Amino acid sequence: MVITRRDEVDLCDFDPGYEVMIRASSSLRTMVQIWRGDLSWGTALKDDSLALEGSCQARTALPHWLRLSPFAEAPRQSRMVDAR
Repeated sequence: MVITRRDEVDLCDFDPGYEVMIRASSSLRTMVQIWRGDLSWGTALKDDSLALEGSCQARTALPHWLRLSPFAEAPRQSRMVDAR
């Protein structure tokens, strides 16, 4: 992923040759849960489902660079439990 401007991100399927500022390692499931707002960045880091390698400044900035889904803040219904 290359962030070219504040509002422009380009996902690459090849190495474009830029210096890597930060590397995020996690499962696809974890990244989707973070994007949807089901899992916070902090919780993912604490439970080791997400690992970040890079400067402290880059690790702090990453959640601001990768915006969450517009629906991440939407209230959710609690799961219904079948009492049968």
